Amino acid sequence: MLSKLIKLFSLNFYFDKLSRNTYDTNASILLHRLFPDATILPFTTFSLNPNTILHVINDLQINNRKSIIEFGSGISTVILAKFIVENKLDAKIISIEDNKSWCDFIASQLEKYNCKQVVTLHHIPLVKNSSEVLWYDKNEVAKVVNNQKFDLILVDGPSGGLGKESRKPAVPSIINNINEDFSVFLDDVRRLDERKILNDWFILLKESKFDVKKINPKNKVYGILSSGKSFSSNPVNH
Repeated sequence: MLSKLIKLFSLNFYFDKLSRNTYDTNASILLHRLFPDATILPFTTFSLNPNTILHVINDLQINNRKSIIEFGSGISTVILAKFIVENKLDAKIISIEDNKSWCDFIASQLEKYNCKQVVTLHHIPLVKNSSEVLWYDKNEVAKVVNNQKFDLILVDGPSGGLGKESRKPAVPSIINNINEDFSVFLDDVRRLDERKILNDWFILLKESKFDVKKINPKNKVYGILSSGKSFSSNPVNH
C-alpha cells in the first residue's frame, strides 16, 4: 500500500512539474515577443518564472496598475519595463536590490532594451533590523517609498536562503503606502516559510482594514494577495 502511495505521489509530482514547464514555455514565447528576434532573456534559477511574469502583466493591464514596487530586481524588472514602454502605459516601477553587481547588470539590460525611463533602481544593502531579520535597510526603504502609494507589490527578494522570514518585512514596511486597490505577488510559496509569510501578510492586511483575498493559483510557485476590488487576472492556462 505504501509503495503504491509513493508511486502515486511521484506521478502527481511529475505531472505537476510537467504542467508548470508547459505553462512557462508558452509564457516565455509570449514574453520574448517584446524583444528583438535574436534575444534570449537571461532567466536563472532565481528568476520569477515566465508564467508568473505573465500573470503580473495581466494584473498590470486588467487592474490598471500604475505604481509598482519590487523587492528583488531581476529579468522580471526588464520584461515589465519593456511591456510598459512598448504599450505606452502610465506606470512606473521602483525596484530594490541588495546586490550591487546584479543591480548594475539589470541597469545595463534596461539601457540595452530602451526601457530604463520607467524604472528607478535602488541598491539597498541588507542589514539586521529590529526583528533581527536580515532585510533591506528600512531607513533607506522609507526614504525611497516616501509618501507614494503602490498598487502592485512584487516580492522575490531577498533570498529565502537567508532565513525563514527573510521576506516577511516587505509588506509591514510599506503597509501605509499600499493603495486600497492592490495586488501582492510573493514568489516561492511552494516553500513552507513563504506560505506562512503570505498568510501572515493576509492577517496583517485584514487587521489594517484592507479588503483582501488570498489567491493560490493551483500548482504554482507563487501566491497572491489582492483587494476585493481587483478583477481576476489569472492567465488562461490556469
